[in-house]
Amino acid sequence: MKRFLVTGGTGFLGGILVSELIRQGHSVMVLARSDRKVKQLLSKFNSEELKRITIIKGDITHKNLGQSVGFINENNGLIDIVYHLAAMVKFDEELEAELMQINLEGTKNTLELSEKLSVKHFIQVSTAYTLGKEMNGVEELYSENQDCHNPYELSKVFAERAVMEYKNRMKVNIVRPSIIVGDSKTGRADSNFAIYGFLRALSVFKKRALRDGCSNELFRIIASAKGTSNLVPIDYVVKVLLAVHALGDNEQIFHVTNPNPPTNQYILSRIKFLMQYDQLTITTDPLIGMHDLTIKERMLNELLWIYKPYLATDKSFDDRHTQVLLKDSEELQLDMDDKMIDLILASGID
Repeated sequence: MKRFLVTGGTGFLGGILVSELIRQGHSVMVLARSDRKVKQLLSKFNSEELKRITIIKGDITHKNLGQSVGFINENNGLIDIVYHLAAMVKFDEELEAELMQINLEGTKNTLELSEKLSVKHFIQVSTAYTLGKEMNGVEELYSENQDCHNPYELSKVFAERAVMEYKNRMKVNIVRPSIIVGDSKTGRADSNFAIYGFLRALSVFKKRALRDGCSNELFRIIASAKGTSNLVPIDYVVKVLLAVHALGDNEQIFHVTNPNPPTNQYILSRIKFLMQYDQLTITTDPLIGMHDLTIKERMLNELLWIYKPYLATDKSFDDRHTQVLLKDSEELQLDMDDKMIDLILASGID
């Protein structure tokens, strides 16, 4: 049995990771800010399991995550592994300062506390999109001058570099998931980000269009039909995270990505079917810009604009470290079939 500290443990990914760690018999300390989310997390466990969960109130933007000297002295040497999941996932340019404060300074604060606690292994959850505007992702550290689409990606580039600065003080690993979606078996998702934000935007637009009497009008989305959506089920991400703490070597970076991602054209066709809304189409004409669209089409594209960098390209990711990891842990690599994609998409549609 090992003892873990998890930041972001009350979130979508963190909650499932904590559940799996408890199921495996470990003890978990969860850093949390929200009483409501703590109650939701604790409601998943029986009385015996609750004995192995400790909630500590704190904030990653504070020195020592808000913990006292007494806490540090009392727990020094008792925490084996830290999973750092807490982050701000927003892409708005005007939030750059806040993103850097939470994602970069928060990571530095968590690393500093981990060192004071004599933690042996630090695992950071980053994003596959630290590759920025490059087309081929590698399981290596990117330059601090990386050309990124938004401040979120950039904040994660810097945070990854901060983690690697501790490679001689403790074992460190970086795990880079792509677009995390629901469970591969149930479709269950508890998230407002990524594709679920995309689905909500489409749902809002459909309701407005029907309300305005535009049930038969065709609406164009500016994107790349050949671009891909690199979706990964949350249970697959957790499987890799668990394998990393057991088998990861120091300094290794792991891509948790889909080796055969569906095209945007296919994803849209399934969304149209599941939403029962055929009035959407992708336009790939490079001569068509926002000024060529109707008022309602511009409104639709503005709703989706924040996701444009992830709709317009066909990025690939080298995941050889992850493949070796899964082989060593006797786990299978991701294989998303059409049934799984439909199950996941349906869970995000009202």
